[in-house]
Amino acid sequence: MEQNYTPGMLRVCIDRNNNNEFSGRVYGIAFKDTLLFKDANEFILKIDSAFNEIGLPQAFEEKRSFGEAESYSHFSPKVEAVRKQKDFIDEHGEVSTYVIFVETRAKTSWQGTLLSDDLKPIAAFNSELELLKLFSEN
Repeated sequence: MEQNYTPGMLRVCIDRNNNNEFSGRVYGIAFKDTLLFKDANEFILKIDSAFNEIGLPQAFEEKRSFGEAESYSHFSPKVEAVRKQKDFIDEHGEVSTYVIFVETRAKTSWQGTLLSDDLKPIAAFNSELELLKLFSEN
């Protein structure tokens, strides 16, 4: 079966997982670069920032700051694919590989589905914390 990634689908390759502290790589067809992360915080921050750049899934609210505000694009109904999935479909983590489908970012959190490497649903999540917990359980 051919896999078809959408802009909200990300391939997560976990290369290290020690005591639920993990590091690895994230690939997406709408992301110009591979996102490298060294811990859970960086995982969430980098993906959230990348979603802000492409404008999908749309952030529920705009973050405010007392200093220089990070500017990002707002909702974009049609996000351009800047990579082909064949460029990363064969990438696998040393520990595990998942696909996450982030459907919305309502209530300043992610909601979506955790999928296996071959796009079979594992579980739904309603926040980044639930997603991180699913990583440690599967």
